[in-house]
Amino acid sequence: MDAKEIIKDLKGTIIADLKSLIFWAKEFDSEGNKERNCKENLGGLNYSLFLQSLVACETIGYYSTGAQYHIEDPERIPDVGKYSVFFLQEYFESESYFKKIKGILANYLRHSLVHGYGSIADDSVTNLVVIISNDSDYQIKSGYFKGNKALKLNAIEFAKQILSAFSKLEEMINKKDKDIIDKFEKAKKHEIKYSVKIKNEFNSIYEETQRKGLCF
Repeated sequence: MDAKEIIKDLKGTIIADLKSLIFWAKEFDSEGNKERNCKENLGGLNYSLFLQSLVACETIGYYSTGAQYHIEDPERIPDVGKYSVFFLQEYFESESYFKKIKGILANYLRHSLVHGYGSIADDSVTNLVVIISNDSDYQIKSGYFKGNKALKLNAIEFAKQILSAFSKLEEMINKKDKDIIDKFEKAKKHEIKYSVKIKNEFNSIYEETQRKGLCF
């Protein structure tokens, strides 16, 4: 698979999902629709959008580094947050506030969202409030929340900056940038090693569903 095909695949999967979440999240402006959201018992998609955005950073970072951190030590699962840090550092605009807190996003917030959906954060260390705002000038604001210093992060603007950074990479590939093309194709060819247990588990359930006629 060449780099253009990889870009096409990413556009049809993680980028398309990111665009969908942006579209729907706009209806849940944290600052403007608080009363309606509470009344209808609806979540604001703020965590979902930010988590999807962080996954996108990691995925695009994996390709744009040529799977560097997996290849460096193929016997161990690397710190995948490094892929997000690389992507944010290299492809976000210099004035981006999200670029300035790339370590917080790639490590602290990612861990908080993945392992506790925001519920295990230690507010005394880093108090982050993820919100949805349709204000295009609103990336990040600082203040106090529950008595502690806090940063409010606009999930929509973060996602939009990811789309913009991805477009840069797409343009580089369309212009036949050899270095980035080689990295994308190298990452695609890299085979991530999985344990025998995982392969056996897959084969076992595959055979069971085939026997029971649960086929497509």
